Amino acid sequence: MSDWPINMLDAVVIVIIVLSAIVSVVRGFVREVLAIASWVGAALVTLYGLPYARPYLREVVDQPLIADAITGVVLFVVALMVFSLIS
Repeated sequence: MSDWPINMLDAVVIVIIVLSAIVSVVRGFVREVLAIASWVGAALVTLYGLPYARPYLREVVDQPLIADAITGVVLFVVALMVFSLIS
């Protein structure tokens, strides 16, 4: 054991730092994947939810284009917030 250029405590600290770095990289990757999935999920909720939510806002807003835009934005933002809370 005395032939090693580092002592046992140094080796343990190095192993802990390397393992911590690996875990951090994996957690960061998972966090980014979940963030991208949240955006995709919000887009899908908007795409599939717009036909169901459209009639409710069209009763309130006279301009159909503006009503559709508001409905889409609200659906997207709410879905993104929910998915972000989950992930």
